[in-house]
Amino acid sequence: MMYSRRVINSKNSLVENGVYTWGTFNTAFKNVNPLDAHRPFGFPLPRFIKNFRLKEWQAFQAGNKDWFIFGAVYNAKITAVNILSVYHRKTGILHHYQKLTGTSSLSIASGLFDSRSSYESKDLSLVFENQLEKGIIGISGFGKGMDLPQLEIALKCFHNTEPIVISQPFGKNRGLYSHKALMSIDGVLKIENQVVEFDQNESFCIMDDHKGYYPYSVKYDWVTAAGFKENGVLCGFNLTDNQVRNHEQYNENCLWYDGKMYPLPPIKIIRNNEYWEVKDCHGWVNLKFFPKTDNRIRQNFLIVKSDYEGPYGEFEGVISIPEKISVDFTSFFGMGEKKRYRM
Repeated sequence: MMYSRRVINSKNSLVENGVYTWGTFNTAFKNVNPLDAHRPFGFPLPRFIKNFRLKEWQAFQAGNKDWFIFGAVYNAKITAVNILSVYHRKTGILHHYQKLTGTSSLSIASGLFDSRSSYESKDLSLVFENQLEKGIIGISGFGKGMDLPQLEIALKCFHNTEPIVISQPFGKNRGLYSHKALMSIDGVLKIENQVVEFDQNESFCIMDDHKGYYPYSVKYDWVTAAGFKENGVLCGFNLTDNQVRNHEQYNENCLWYDGKMYPLPPIKIIRNNEYWEVKDCHGWVNLKFFPKTDNRIRQNFLIVKSDYEGPYGEFEGVISIPEKISVDFTSFFGMGEKKRYRM
């Protein structure tokens, strides 16, 4: 039986009359309001407790054939993580700025219309200026000190590809929201005296606006990549295996090609010493991910435990949708995550 998943236009609000609207969408929610959900954990909770349980972040991956940039402002409500990372593919040199901070040190936007997510300090800054009403996401930031070279980014991202927007259930009225978009970009990266200019015809960004009432013990696997084919077409993918219910109906897996978003089936990721294998049970996704960096965090503080891997690396293989499209992602660059934490 051919796999299919319904994609619809979003409503104005993620939560209406206290109830989540579940589904996969190709337009943005103007009002991203998970704190308005009634009884997300099955019983009444004050708004500040719901806010404490809601994990939120805005993150991006950007680059071209030579450079890969990752950045995130992430509020786990017990602590916050702020990252700006630049990797040069030809030399394998990684410049990675990361700070653990208090949760009051950053702000996370409520949706992508005329909003701002940011962390700003004297040695690390990352700011998202969300202007989806204009079709633009601005990303700027810098890192300095920490025995690393000074770097600075200023990117203009054009929201010109159909996004994947999901609202999906962890429980009866306890949800996960994400808006992921593949975009062309222009802008500049500066590392000390080196200046790298990003041209819209060969540079990309995938942005993730994300909010979820995650379980106490979190488990998910994720891979993503993007770039330009030889014919100049921008394409990419997002593939996640997480804890939402009913993965055949609810997942955030998609292929982007030439401005269009194609939903994909549920996937599984199997790791060995050399690569991660990414496949689905319908035979559409056949990828291997070869990590080039070793970004691991392992912590155990009794009530908080983390086992995290977030390598950057290269892909090989194909995503094929029968009777529609087939894309070879061999030599495309991206990243993956293995996240296991108790919080």
